Amino acid sequence: MKKWYIGFMVAVLIGSFSVTALAGPGRGPGPGPGHRYDGPGRYDKGPGGPGDRRVRDDARFVIHRTAQVIDDAQAAARRGHRPMGLAQAVAHQRWARDLYWKGAYRDAIYHSLRARNIAFQVLENNRGWVRREYRRDNMEEVYFRSSPRDKDLDLSLGMIKVGRDDEFISIRLNLDLD
Repeated sequence: MKKWYIGFMVAVLIGSFSVTALAGPGRGPGPGPGHRYDGPGRYDKGPGGPGDRRVRDDARFVIHRTAQVIDDAQAAARRGHRPMGLAQAVAHQRWARDLYWKGAYRDAIYHSLRARNIAFQVLENNRGWVRREYRRDNMEEVYFRSSPRDKDLDLSLGMIKVGRDDEFISIRLNLDLD
């Protein structure tokens, strides 16, 4: 009788723990209607929430343009042999993509704009030129003015492995959403 009871209790504990772990924040398909989560993505029904199509489209546009700038920066670093900052730009852009797929569109925009600024620095360090069409437009300027400080964005990457700058010179990067 005792062996049966112990086995039953272990099964109940394992089952309840796995249900609790699956129901934690950040799991599943995302927040439902009326749900509010004040974590990194700031999910809510207001601007920047999962229901805001405009911010989602803006994030897609910003991420796409930044991916093109990073491609240019990678080519310039290959020619000029000064890749300083390229790894950090790639890390911010990858994090922006992850945030986009999680529904944290505003934060994705902030990190993608940070990645673009770093890529601009890589271009300038390698005597590359920045195409005018990749400078911030009016829509991006609004997000840029409301974004957290660069230092805070860099710290929010946390434990994400950045890598060495020279590792990113010759590899093919897929930093766009498509």
